[in-house]
Amino acid sequence: MASLGLAAVAMASGSAMLFELSLSLAAAVAGCALWLWPFVRIAFGAAGALVATLAWLALTLATALLTEVRPPTLLLLAGAFTAGPLVHWGRRRLQRPGPAPPPTTARTWVEPLIVAAVAAAWVAAALAVAQWGGAGDAPRATMADPYYKPSW
Repeated sequence: MASLGLAAVAMASGSAMLFELSLSLAAAVAGCALWLWPFVRIAFGAAGALVATLAWLALTLATALLTEVRPPTLLLLAGAFTAGPLVHWGRRRLQRPGPAPPPTTARTWVEPLIVAAVAAAWVAAALAVAQWGGAGDAPRATMADPYYKPSW
């Protein structure tokens, strides 16, 4: 979700290359997630999460340095990474004391759907800040990419 939000922000700020890179990162992570769900064949693990997070951070840095995106927008997009821990914390807080309920296969899709919805809320807030937050004081990115210089 964070990569999709970054793709939308990059496109709104006028960078097609960063849009395509963010969209391809989102597609790669989504393809891996679909392959691992509902039954984990191999663990994504810390190595996979580290590579995906570092790729997202590199694209975020490029978006911050090469476009006119405001820092609060990127910070809200980074907040999408807290969706999983927030849902786990909320589940523990709302769980009734006593014996744990038996695991059912009907719940295998509920928690990832809730995590995706919380991450989508972070992304929606970031897009709202990017679109309407202080649009009068920042120049609009209507030109080509600032790092691309035509040869003519």
